[in-house]
Amino acid sequence: KRYILVQSIRHNVISQPFSHPEISEEMDNMSKLEIAERVRGMTDNVWVRFDKVARETDPVNCGSGRPDLAPPDFMVGALKESISELNTLHQYTREFGHPRLVKALARMYSRLVGREIDAEEEVVITVGAQQALYCAIFGMVNPGDEVIVIEPFFDGYETITQIAEGVPVYIPLRLPQAKDGKNVSSADWVLDPKELESKFNEKTKMIVLNTPHNPTGKVFSRQELEVIANLCKKHDVICLSDEVYEWLVFGGAEHVRICECSGECEKFQVPSNRIPWQQGAAQQNLPYESKHTRWQDHYALTNMKYPKITISVI
Repeated sequence: KRYILVQSIRHNVISQPFSHPEISEEMDNMSKLEIAERVRGMTDNVWVRFDKVARETDPVNCGSGRPDLAPPDFMVGALKESISELNTLHQYTREFGHPRLVKALARMYSRLVGREIDAEEEVVITVGAQQALYCAIFGMVNPGDEVIVIEPFFDGYETITQIAEGVPVYIPLRLPQAKDGKNVSSADWVLDPKELESKFNEKTKMIVLNTPHNPTGKVFSRQELEVIANLCKKHDVICLSDEVYEWLVFGGAEHVRICECSGECEKFQVPSNRIPWQQGAAQQNLPYESKHTRWQDHYALTNMKYPKITISVI
């Protein structure tokens, strides 16, 4: 009854005030049923739109990162073995991540980034890539802060920034010159250094980097990363680097991590979307300490100590 009444109120133009007490009460309470203002102005998710179109046209999906190859046997076997460990896997675990997992990740990435990572203090497990991005942006971006986003981009960067009440600032990858009929490769798309520098100002808090890049496949060169790193150091800006496709590099290209550039490279956050974890070196005593709240699958809003080099891997 209440649903029908509210729907009737929403879809009819009311020209005179109501005198019926039940209808008047429903009108007074309508505001409580509205969507929160922080998300009301957001546009539809692009995947929601594509899903609706796909149901009408039955296309072949060439855009989703969904390999059609089966996982290797050793991975399937390890998963089966883990599921059978009833006394460990199906219980609450350490909120920041299972000890065996964080230690394995710390060992692996200590070799990759060239410094010792403390598994107990510097690695946090998250629920997928979106949560690592969410935690990194919410943990650092205040209302009104500007976040530079490189176009084209994974739509989550923009959405999460807007929910955090940050302001996305866009800069496109460009083709510097015509190819004269030659094939264009992902490497041909570049950032204009002067245009990039013009996006940095006193309100800039973060730049989101994605390399290898989705959707172009571009692998940012060391020289390109040096430009970004130097601008971040000059303007005291965080670089949030999403390196989900770190291991999918072909044709002689080299994946270079942003934390390998410009000496110490302080203030870098690097989330890669593979297995859910977030690693951060707590070097400065700023109010960014790890705090987790259990919600669904260990949903967490993470406040970590300000990182010297922070890597979030999902």
